[in-house]
Amino acid sequence: MHHPLPLNAQVVYLSLLLMLTAGAYPPVNGAIRWESIGPGGGGWIECLAVDPRDPGTVYAGSDVGGIFKSTDGGASWHASNIGLKNDFIRDIVIDPDNPDVIYAATPGGVHKSVDRGETWTVLRNGFPPVAAHAFSSPVNTIAIDPRNSSVLYAGVGRRDKEGAGTIYKSTDGGGHWWIVNADGTIHPRAVIYSICVHPVDTGVLYAGTDRGVYRSSDGGVTWSPKNNGLAHQNVRAVAVGARQPHTLYLALGALHREGTISGGAVYRSDNEGEDWELIREERLYSEGDISGDAPIGALSPDYFSIEVSPVDSRVCFAGDVSWKTGGLYVSRDAGTTWSGLTAPGHIRGYGWITQWGVGVTSAAIAPSDPRVMYIGTSGHIFRSGDEGRTWRQVYSAPAGGGDEGRSASRGLETTCIHSITLDPRIPGTLYVGYFDLGLLISRDGGRSFTRSVTGMSYPNNTFTVAPDPDDSLILYAGTGEWSRNEGALCKSTDGGASWRVIGTPKTGLPLGRPRFICVDPQSPRETRIVYTAIDEKGIFKSIDGGASWRAVNRGLSSQDIRALIVHPSRSDTLFTACGGTVEEGGGLYVTHNGAALWKRVATDEVFPNIQTLLIDPHNPEILYAGHRTYYDPARQEYISGGVFRGTDEARNWVKLLDDTFVSSIAVHPADPNSIYAGCPDHNYHDFSRGTGLYKSTDGGTHWALVNEGLSGLRVSCVSIQPEEPSVVYCGTEGNGLFRSSTQNSIHEEER
Repeated sequence: MHHPLPLNAQVVYLSLLLMLTAGAYPPVNGAIRWESIGPGGGGWIECLAVDPRDPGTVYAGSDVGGIFKSTDGGASWHASNIGLKNDFIRDIVIDPDNPDVIYAATPGGVHKSVDRGETWTVLRNGFPPVAAHAFSSPVNTIAIDPRNSSVLYAGVGRRDKEGAGTIYKSTDGGGHWWIVNADGTIHPRAVIYSICVHPVDTGVLYAGTDRGVYRSSDGGVTWSPKNNGLAHQNVRAVAVGARQPHTLYLALGALHREGTISGGAVYRSDNEGEDWELIREERLYSEGDISGDAPIGALSPDYFSIEVSPVDSRVCFAGDVSWKTGGLYVSRDAGTTWSGLTAPGHIRGYGWITQWGVGVTSAAIAPSDPRVMYIGTSGHIFRSGDEGRTWRQVYSAPAGGGDEGRSASRGLETTCIHSITLDPRIPGTLYVGYFDLGLLISRDGGRSFTRSVTGMSYPNNTFTVAPDPDDSLILYAGTGEWSRNEGALCKSTDGGASWRVIGTPKTGLPLGRPRFICVDPQSPRETRIVYTAIDEKGIFKSIDGGASWRAVNRGLSSQDIRALIVHPSRSDTLFTACGGTVEEGGGLYVTHNGAALWKRVATDEVFPNIQTLLIDPHNPEILYAGHRTYYDPARQEYISGGVFRGTDEARNWVKLLDDTFVSSIAVHPADPNSIYAGCPDHNYHDFSRGTGLYKSTDGGTHWALVNEGLSGLRVSCVSIQPEEPSVVYCGTEGNGLFRSSTQNSIHEEER
């Protein structure tokens, strides 16, 4: 799953509250230790692998969160990301002779662990040079020679995107690689989805690609297409029976091209791929069969995975990821008959993610005990101990006496966070805006969470939340789609138990994503002034608590709003940042009359790509800006990113920290010299884990990385608990939410 980069959506109340609490606590100069918190699960599970000797040890690879490991059958998990250069895990394979040795396929290359996943080293000797702005050779799958585990194969390509028809080979455990396939033997744009090695004659290999299945008889040098009998050529996975190696199974994914849908299916070959027989097919559904805002993939079965029992080649499991028919299916007679294994009656304890079905993205059988199986979905992991007949969820721990509405973490946090908002009146209450999951609320400092989307028309993404400054029962939330500019502004009057849409075209608010919300704390409660910014539509104002709206964009040369904040003591003064160069209308703007007229600030720095603005809680005449590096094609130059401090009504700026990505800034409520900066990265180039979280204790002169325990380094947002400022929360893109306490014993390495 790929996500666009979020804009920071912190609400102005945090600045106001921090200012009011400044001086109430002694300065805190210790380092930080992080603890993963959250509801559990929530992100796409790309791959699973089970230790060949221990069915309770399992590894899960997520699409943006790296690798997670469990040694107790999923009862608990911990992130295993130390040394990874890329968090997008396409495949995990374990050395069958030595389970200490594990390989992971990522868009940044092959990674290897020799300590059961605790640390990783990237292996790129023989691959192209690392690319700073692209994927040089993204690895999609890895296979190990079952008779010589020093021999590896790595297939290149990105799912549903570009391919290169390339397979790399290593004969020394990944130390050195070369392109093994001869030119012209595999389609030059083929995405290599899977590779499997014949269990007896290891010179025979099969490769599943989006251009069909290929067979090699010479260790991968030459390849021949083997597609006789297939309905189309989108081959997601190929598996060979260990006990009957002449029998192969093939998972065909759905194919969507030029408005035509070709369904997924399962095939078997009994002559080593020369001919394929259709053994499982589901009908295509019409759009009338699908309710809601479903993608085209909902109309067709779409098989991503195929697993064969290691003790009986007649037993085959097929994973369908689609919305309508998704689930795990089994045949125990080589495909003659099939039965579903993941219908509601088979699953005990579904967990808190009930809005999604069991679309199987990955599956794994324990080699030492084939009764044990694991499956991953777009948000869950389930475990079976009886060959798939029954399942239990192992991604989230129920809280509150088993109530699945309130959930706690098992350590498997695979989510992306838009924003963290702390309630100004109720200590320990957090409003967390998630990608794909919407709004979750914790009322116990992050120990447990409840999803809060009832009444929202766009429940899957919450960009920001703004509590009313006088009444914590009143909340405003910006919601919408992350893949297109649709959304709605919602209001709750019962603390998030229910919501209603308050911003519509009829009330003056256009359709679009509300990224930012500011509530004027000085406005009367009965006529509360609220501001919001809609993507590509500009800024809007309400003077009746959101009942009606009007555009307030006069003076703005752009409607690409990147930040919006209100002055804590002069509420008619607001600042906003627009994306783009000065010629495109980008830069910093200010209004001193409640947004009746905006004026561009003549800054001494160029800011085409501001991600966040913050008013200093100790001195509201000081602003902080987080800027992301921007390439200006007209000038053919890069404008650097970093943390900047502005004075003189934001005209004069000083760079405090140089970093390519800065998405969030927070200033300590008790110490104006303690500043935090979250620095993520986008996952669209080889090495893209992000920098993590910086902290300065001298007003920005020096900075230290405070990443101890922070398994995800793409930090998207950071907030400090006002009434207990030793507690810091940060959200990441891929590893969910973290909570920290200041610890004087932890060393901070100065930058």
